[in-house]
Amino acid sequence: MVCTANMNRSPMAASFLRRRADELGVEAVVRSAGFLGIGYEAVPDAVDVMSSRGHDISGHRSAMLTTGLVQRSDLILTMTRDHLRRTAVLVPGAFEKTFTFKELVRRCLRIGDRRDESLESWLHRLNLERDPMTLLGEDPDDDIADPMGGPTEQFVKTADQISLLVDGVAYHLWGWRPDSGRTAHS
Repeated sequence: MVCTANMNRSPMAASFLRRRADELGVEAVVRSAGFLGIGYEAVPDAVDVMSSRGHDISGHRSAMLTTGLVQRSDLILTMTRDHLRRTAVLVPGAFEKTFTFKELVRRCLRIGDRRDESLESWLHRLNLERDPMTLLGEDPDDDIADPMGGPTEQFVKTADQISLLVDGVAYHLWGWRPDSGRTAHS
């Protein structure tokens, strides 16, 4: 999970996705990182909003997105197109495994779930007809807005949006359903 400072959006997303993986018994390493500084605590509003949802991100400390982390990652989800572009430039070949959350969910709706195929095969299908040029420009419809500096309500709205997108990713990637308990891909 990648955002700007790794102090609210990406820690929220990582916490939500870890929970979905745990619910399914999927062994997944879920990390978050950003482009600014290291060691900063999660923003208090993010901690509070996540706590109200049963997630504890109070121990989170920001981490920098490094070439090594990108290289070791199988799938990278970003909050904005700018994060996607910066990640893809950081490591040649990273574009094929880097998506904004919204782009990934849209593509999944078009190409279908992972089902029983390998992650590599599924990513290949996701990248068919994917044109990097279309992702160069800004498009607020593809971005999850940064609530930093805004009122608590913005953090609530952001957490709601990220939670829904994570559920979509977990559904398409692992077969998670809110009423199904343990299912599908491991």
